[in-house]
Amino acid sequence: MNTSSTALISIVKTDNQIEFNRVTEGLRKQYALKFNFDIVAAANIDFQDLFKKYERLIFVSVNCLIRPDTPNLLQVVPAGKIGLINLRPFVSTPFEYYSSDVMIFDRCHGFIFDHIDADIGTLDFDRALSALLPKFPLPVEELGISFNRQNIMDSKIQDDRLQSYIVNYKNLETIPGHPQSNGVLEFINQDLATWNSRAPSYTPHKVIKVSMNGGLGDHIDAEPVLREIRCLYPEARLVVRSTWPELFENLPYEVETLDRWNGPDVNASLEFLTYPLQHEKESRPLNPAFSHTTDYCSINALGRILPPEKKQITLGYKKDDLEAVLKLIPTTVDLSKAICIHPGLSWPNRTLNENTWFEFIAGLPQDRPVILIGQSNSNTSGVMTFKAPTHVIDLRQKLSLKQTLALLDKSFMLVTNDTGTLHLAGATDIWIAAFFSARHSAFVWPYRNQTQNYKTIELNSRPHCWPCTMNRPQTHGSESQLTQCTNWENKLCCHPNSKLMLEKIQIAVSSH
Repeated sequence: MNTSSTALISIVKTDNQIEFNRVTEGLRKQYALKFNFDIVAAANIDFQDLFKKYERLIFVSVNCLIRPDTPNLLQVVPAGKIGLINLRPFVSTPFEYYSSDVMIFDRCHGFIFDHIDADIGTLDFDRALSALLPKFPLPVEELGISFNRQNIMDSKIQDDRLQSYIVNYKNLETIPGHPQSNGVLEFINQDLATWNSRAPSYTPHKVIKVSMNGGLGDHIDAEPVLREIRCLYPEARLVVRSTWPELFENLPYEVETLDRWNGPDVNASLEFLTYPLQHEKESRPLNPAFSHTTDYCSINALGRILPPEKKQITLGYKKDDLEAVLKLIPTTVDLSKAICIHPGLSWPNRTLNENTWFEFIAGLPQDRPVILIGQSNSNTSGVMTFKAPTHVIDLRQKLSLKQTLALLDKSFMLVTNDTGTLHLAGATDIWIAAFFSARHSAFVWPYRNQTQNYKTIELNSRPHCWPCTMNRPQTHGSESQLTQCTNWENKLCCHPNSKLMLEKIQIAVSSH
C-alpha cells in the first residue's frame, strides 16, 4: 500500500543496471525518505498502473547519483509540467532532444507512455520522447544541468561536475578521458568519497598555493604564515611551492618544487606570495632588511603581522633523519651537551675569519662535543671550508636539511652568524648564539615561547651599532632614501673576537 502521493522509481533489469544499482541505490533511498516518497525499483514498470496509485512520479535512472542535499524535485518542477533536461546544446541536432534519465511526470501525463514502445532511460526512449512531445501541447519545465549532469557536457562547461545535485554516469566509458567500462563503478565510488569529504556544504575545496621566494631563511620563517592560511581556509587543499620542498614534507601540506616563480598558477583558486620578486622589492614600502622575516612574509602574503604566539616556527623530521645523523657520530657522544658550530660563508661583513673560529673552538670546555655543520652552495655562500681541529666532529657537507634539523633538535647549542641554519634552529629548543652585522638581531631572532629572548645569546661586539649607518634615512627633494656607509659590506666593526664569544656563552654552558 502506497503511503505517499509521489513515487521515486527506477528500472533494475539488465546486468549493467544491477551493478549500477548496488552503488547508487543507497542515495536514492535516502532522498526518497527525506521527502516522504515511496520508492519503486523493478525490472518492468507499468506506468499506467503507477499513475492509478500516485499523483506524481519521479524517475531517476540507476546510473545516477543523487547528492544528499538535492532539493525536492516537486518544488523544482511545478505541478502540471513535465520535468526534463534538454540536451540540444550538447549534442549535434537541430531539434529538441530530451534525456529520460531524470524525469518528473504528473498523472495527467500518463498517456504519453501509451505512445512509446521502449524502456525508459534508454536512447530509444529518449528519441521517441523527443519526437512525441512537440505533437502534444504539454508544458515542459526544463531542468538545469545540476539535475542531470552528464559527461557529454564536460567539454562545454568548464566547472566541477560534482557541484551538480544529480550526476549521470550513462555511457561514461564512451567518452575520451573517462575510465573504461570496467572502471566506471570505481569512478563512481571515488566521486562518492569526494562528496562525503565536502559534506555538508558540498562545495569544492579551494586549491590554495603558497609560493615562496628568497633564501632558505625566508622559506623557513614563512612557515607560520602557512599555518595562518590553513586557519583561514581549513577546508582548502593547501599546496606549498618552495625551493626547499623537503622542509615541509612532514607537515599537513601538499608540496611542490618551485625553482623560480614565473607568475600565478592557473590551477590555483588562490595564490599567496610570501616574498616579492626582486624587481618588485623596490616598489614596496617595506624593506626586508628592516623588518622581521616572518612579519615581512605575512605582510606580503596576508597584509598583516601575526601575533607573537603565532610566529613560532614548526617543522618536522622523520625517525630515519635522526638515525642517519647518529650513524655519523661516535656512540660515546652525548648530543644533549653538543655545541654545533655553523661557520657561515657570506659577504665579508657577515663572515667571521677562520682564526676567530679556531680560537673559539679551542676555548670551549673539553667535556663539550663540538660538531661542525653546514652545506656550501657556492664558493661565496654556505659554509666555510677550513680544516677542522682533530677533536671536532666534522659533518659539513654530510647532512640534509632534515638531518640538520634533527641534529639541532637533540643538541645543546648552535653558534653561527646570520644564516639559514639559525632560522632552522628556530624550530627547535636549542640554545642559539649568533652575531649580526647586516640586520638587527630583532629582525632575525626566531619567536619561541612567544618571545625572541628565549635561549638566545647575541655575540656582537657592538650590539647597539646596527648595522653601521644603513638605517639612516636621508631626504633628497621629495624622495626619502636610505644611505649606506661607504663600503659597508666590508666593515667588520660588529664582529666579535673569540674571547668575547666564549664569555657570552659561558653562563649558558656552565649552567647546563
